[in-house]
Amino acid sequence: MLPVYTSEKIKEWDKYTIENEPISSVDLMERAANACTEWIINHISPEYKIIIICGDGNNGGDGLAIGRLLLHYKYIIEILISNSEKRSSDNYTNLKRIENYNPSLIKVINEESFFKFNQNSVIIDCIFGVGFKPPVDNFWKGVINSINDTGCKIISIDLPSGLPAEPENENEQNIVKAWHTLTFQVPKISLLMPGWGDFTENFTVININLNSDFILQNPTKLNYFTIEDAKKIFIRRNRFSHKGNYGHALLIAGNEGKCGAAIMSSRACIKSGAGLVSCFSNNCCDASIVNSSPEVMTEKEIFDFDKYSAIGLGCGIGTDKNAVELVEKIIKSAKIPLVIDADAIKIVFENNFIKHTSNVIITPHPKEFDNIAGQFENSYERFKKASQLAIEMKIIIVLKGANTAIFLPEGSVYFNSTGNPGMATAGSGDVLTGVITSFVSQGYSLTNAAMLGVFIHGMSGDMAAGYNSITGLSATDIIDFLNPVFKELENYY
Repeated sequence: MLPVYTSEKIKEWDKYTIENEPISSVDLMERAANACTEWIINHISPEYKIIIICGDGNNGGDGLAIGRLLLHYKYIIEILISNSEKRSSDNYTNLKRIENYNPSLIKVINEESFFKFNQNSVIIDCIFGVGFKPPVDNFWKGVINSINDTGCKIISIDLPSGLPAEPENENEQNIVKAWHTLTFQVPKISLLMPGWGDFTENFTVININLNSDFILQNPTKLNYFTIEDAKKIFIRRNRFSHKGNYGHALLIAGNEGKCGAAIMSSRACIKSGAGLVSCFSNNCCDASIVNSSPEVMTEKEIFDFDKYSAIGLGCGIGTDKNAVELVEKIIKSAKIPLVIDADAIKIVFENNFIKHTSNVIITPHPKEFDNIAGQFENSYERFKKASQLAIEMKIIIVLKGANTAIFLPEGSVYFNSTGNPGMATAGSGDVLTGVITSFVSQGYSLTNAAMLGVFIHGMSGDMAAGYNSITGLSATDIIDFLNPVFKELENYY
């Protein structure tokens, strides 16, 4: 599990590595530059001119080292620096190294400089790194605005310059708008937050081999869930197992005009490995459910909850009086784990049914969360409130969105590493409810079911987008790509 550390903690980690490996700080910078260079040569053709814009701190030192290394791969390089007398020691060392190699590559810029970039250029942003604290001074403000106006692809090193590592209450707009960010060792909190993470289209975590003992000595409540974590908790099936070993999931979903919610959630549930899946819905939905997934059984009455392993509740059920009575009955009668989504979230909180619950996962999107918890100035305020509610109510909250965050009752938070903007589409949440309910039904802990369900849902969406497109991605596409995801996890063993 990758930790998500503050900028101060990352500085401590650098220092710990330097002292305990041991390694000099400039050699650690060289290691980071080599890792970035490897990514660049694998993703950017030498036909592009590389323009590296370097500040006077260690982030600028990274850029100077990257420029020198790229020369070995026949790239055309131009390095822009400021006329600063406040360079960090490692920045100065790397400046001298490249000046000794080829001083003509360096161009000094100032307030009078005019920036004009060819569209066949790629800009590498190395102005500010993880230690940056707002505000941006006027000189660099002008440079950043010029960079953003070029229309070129921009690769930021560690963080888009101007973006603080931790969300600030007021996020100024003088920030590089990166095409891709290569962030060192672990994700930074700002990259995971809407409103801050919007300043990069994508990011890649670049391993620079900081000393792993530091993580053991510095546990954190914030973590980043990756495919390696998914492989560790995914349970491969025993060859002597039978359907009774994988639970009986009940989906309570759909209503007149919203039968699709029942179809998608129940189909996703059966495709995610539940031994048996039943669906209780409006009578008008029964035929379409069976026609879509003949493996799914339809229920006429739901009084005997003991025969089920888990319940997925709320997709498309509506919020009328009948729906309220149904949710109340389930909340007060069922003693098995519940995955609560959509309309049921609204009903549960508006009627304070939540006090009757235990073993619960709720899966709101931001608007649904705001409806139950209040309005927030920004995503970071919402994030803090979700963490507080999970602890106070002793429930798991899956706050959906980019890097979906899973909040646990003991205070830990897990950010998901999969998913794409195409998944912001009708029915995607219904699919997620089905996937998570399936894992709960199979006997996964609620924590592992939430983390694995969110990860697999996102990875299925990524595979679907890769095969088709992000723009045209549909919820049923996500279901169709569950099998390839499971195949990859099964092949891990």
